[in-house]
Amino acid sequence: MIVIVKQANNKEQQDIELDKSLKILKRKLIKEGTFQVLKEKRHYQKPSEIRHQKEMTLKHKRKILKRSKDKKKGNQSAYRQNKKR
Repeated sequence: MIVIVKQANNKEQQDIELDKSLKILKRKLIKEGTFQVLKEKRHYQKPSEIRHQKEMTLKHKRKILKRSKDKKKGNQSAYRQNKKR
């Protein structure tokens, strides 16, 4: 990752260029996933918590996929009936 900072004549231009370069750097770090790793590493999680979290995300993804398949089939009312129970 290469960040190029241009030299500016006055102080205001230097601040603007610095802000732009920081935004670019932040976007690149988010795209690479570095911020997500830092967020995960802030607090220690027990292995059981990590497993539980993965299971819950898989359940959520499956639920969304099932809902989208039902919508394509036109079986939307079955989802609503199950939700009322």
